[in-house]
Amino acid sequence: MGETQEIGPPKPKYEFTNEWFLGNFAGKGIEVDVVSIWRALFERYPISTVLEIGSYEGRSTVFIAETIATKNDLDIYCVDTWRGSFEHPGHDFERIEARFDNNISAVTKLFPSSLKIHKLKMTSIEACTALINEQREFDLVYIDGSHNASDVLADAVLSFFLLKPGGLMIFDDYLWTYGFQVSGNILNIPKLGIDAFVNCFQDKLKIIQGFPSYQLYCEKILTPSVPSSAQSHNTDTSLIRSLRRAVGSAARAVHLK
Repeated sequence: MGETQEIGPPKPKYEFTNEWFLGNFAGKGIEVDVVSIWRALFERYPISTVLEIGSYEGRSTVFIAETIATKNDLDIYCVDTWRGSFEHPGHDFERIEARFDNNISAVTKLFPSSLKIHKLKMTSIEACTALINEQREFDLVYIDGSHNASDVLADAVLSFFLLKPGGLMIFDDYLWTYGFQVSGNILNIPKLGIDAFVNCFQDKLKIIQGFPSYQLYCEKILTPSVPSSAQSHNTDTSLIRSLRRAVGSAARAVHLK
């Protein structure tokens, strides 16, 4: 008998060098079924716009695309400098970025009519302030960029203004300690920044319970003291306007220096 031939389009040729996103840290005593958790969340939360801070090779981007673009139109904004940090010694980021480009091209070909992926090669502060000025809104924000506590806090605050009420925010590496282990600096772990954000925004979000805490899952809610959605929208708009003014003032100050 002849060889069996596969029916349908050929499987995309992705290039991934690790499975960090999938929670595969068995060698370090950590195993988290991220795929099942995210699929459960995607069933609960309708998602058509995604902001991803920290994309690396695009492993999480591909998973989101393959899971959601089969059901509805999907826009993903991928933010990364592809320069790395202290936690990436010896990593060739030119090749990492090339693998990201290949993987994004491959998954986009699977969903040519329903999927759009936007590559923003810049810092997360530059990307978030630009998106705020463009008045973008997102159903899902996934934060997996710099693991420095102050950077994580800044990413959370800025991207929260971009998250729709009822939207989902996911922090990766909530219990990650490698940064402290290699640097001796307690500020090089995400948890301090995430906890600071959650404490300050506790009346504007709720923690989604029932999942392993290696990642942290939050839903943006309306401020309890605001009785109507119209007033909430006005409050959120005024905050964004204030943020824009602050960003503009900071930019002018930097320019004057």
